[in-house]
Order: sequence, then structure tokens, then C-alpha cells
Amino acid sequence: MSSRVLQTKRLMLRPLDKADASDIARLIGDWAVIQWLTVPPFPYSRNDAEWFVDNADPDNVLGIEFDGNFAGVISLGDTLGYWLGKPYWGMGLMTEAASAVIAAHFAHSDKPVHSSYIPGNESSRKVLKKLGFRGERIKTAWSRPLGREVALQALTLTVGQWRADQGLRIKTDRLLIRPFCAGDLSRFHVIAGQSSISRMMASIPHPLTLTAARDWISARQFRGQIPFCAAVAERNGPLVGVVGIGGNPVSTMYFIDPQHWGNGYACEAMTGFLAHMFKRFDLDAVTAAVNETNITSQRVLSRLGFTATHRQDLQSSTRLEADPVIMYRLIRTDFKDPR
Repeated sequence: MSSRVLQTKRLMLRPLDKADASDIARLIGDWAVIQWLTVPPFPYSRNDAEWFVDNADPDNVLGIEFDGNFAGVISLGDTLGYWLGKPYWGMGLMTEAASAVIAAHFAHSDKPVHSSYIPGNESSRKVLKKLGFRGERIKTAWSRPLGREVALQALTLTVGQWRADQGLRIKTDRLLIRPFCAGDLSRFHVIAGQSSISRMMASIPHPLTLTAARDWISARQFRGQIPFCAAVAERNGPLVGVVGIGGNPVSTMYFIDPQHWGNGYACEAMTGFLAHMFKRFDLDAVTAAVNETNITSQRVLSRLGFTATHRQDLQSSTRLEADPVIMYRLIRTDFKDPR
């Protein structure tokens, strides 16, 4: 790492400043946050925060800014450490910040990254798993906030694991799910531009221009984390559809070229895709919205284990009026492989 600023889609990661002390004291002083850390004292005072800022290595310790507000701290020296203020939980911010810091580290070093969490800290566990940390083992450390020794789950991320996990290549019996490539644009434009597809997709306008198709792909390209969309292609063949995942709560989508309807591609692609998503991103559940008239997609989701939860109106970019959709939810333990 270096003291340069790291910018992500939603965050700015930059060296700490004396003006951060009040925010640090307020956010880390919350017991819900500090109970999962081992080094800071509790209660945590403004003086503690000022000392921390004065002694933090600007090459290794960065403040996390979200929407112009100080949200937490991340560091990568000998180990990866981090904390996020409670108002900023549940938005995927720490995964985004840690991905940027780790990418910067591996850009100039092959040295493995180590980290750990106190058992029971599910949020931290999920962050590390999403980032690809492996080799879980037990060690102990003294916790200043708790005033006692605690067990730690210690994990490691190698440069090889990091680079492999940044890729996306899901093979099924007949299909390959992969990031979009330059050669996909014309096929995507033709497939997604058909009214039978665009009228079912809230994000695809109709008519679909080539420029709009290019922008759609660029905005949803795979970058190692949710949200993203990916190409569905026949093995060693052209693009035949798209799968995607994102949102809060996490939702999924797909469409298949009408020329290939009726041959089971949708079910095959989504089976492979969801199996990979549940494992890679440690998801507990996903949702999906299906047009009320799309009986085929409703059947596909039911075969995969989705359950209809309610109906609602969803505004689509293809029509002025809202579309009636059925909302579905799939709990990880209910996921089925119908092949």
C-alpha cells in the first residue's frame, strides 16, 4: 500500500486526518463495533482517537469515506484489519474497501495477506470469505475491550487465490458463464433488443440502440464482486443469454435468446450460476422479480426452489406504466439442482 488515495465505486480510502478524531471516537466507541476488536481500549475517548491518528502509518492505515462521511478504518500492514461504524453496516462497504486495498497490495507484492476475526462476528467472517481467504485455523489474542483472552479464526489469502477468485468461469453441461467480451456486443444488441426480451427486463429500453447496449454491458461488467451481469454462451460458441445478480436485498435475473427457448438453457444456466453465487459470496438468500405474464420464468424459478412471496408493480424503462410482477425468494438451503 501507499499513502495515495484509493477510489472505488462508492468509497474514498485516504490517510487519516486530525479532523477524523471525533468521528473515530464516536463510531468505534459503540460497543456493537468495539467488542469485535482486540487492540482499542474501552471506553474509547477522543484522546484515544487523537493518539491513534497521530501514530497511524499513512502508508498502511486508511480512513473510509462514504458519501462524504467518515465511516471506518482499514489497514494492511502485517495483517488486514478493519472496522466500520454501525450506521454503515449491511451495504457491502467493507467488502468494497478491502477489495481495493488488497488489489493495491497485490499490484506490487506477492506476499500473502493474513487476517482474523472473533467467532460470532458473522459480518467479518462473510467479508473475508467473499474476498477468498482460506485455511482457517485457531489462535488466541488478548482483547482489551473484553479484558480477557479470546479465540481468533485466522485466515490467509495468497496472490494466486486472489487472482483466481477475480475470474469468473462457470461451466455447465452445455454452457459457459463468463464476463462479457468485446465480441459479445453485437449478439447482445440483437438478443436484448427484441421486444420479447426487453419488455420483461426493467433495465433494458426498447428500442435498444447499439450505444445503449454498450453502456448497459459496461455498467454491469464483472469486477470481482456483486453487483454484475455475465454472458451465457454455448461451449466454444456465441452468447445466447445473460445472468445477473445485485441489489439489496440481493436479487438475480436472466434472459435467453428466444431462438433457444424450450431447450432448458435458462434452468441449466441459473442452476450453475446460483450454485456458484451462494458459495462464492456466502449468500443466505436471493430474490427475483418475474413479469406476471411470464409463466415460463415462473416455472424455472419454482424448479430451482424459489417461492413466490408477493405481487407488486415494478416500473420498467420499456413502458410508461408500471408492470405487475411476482416477487420470488430462494433460501440457500432450499436451492435445488433440477438437472
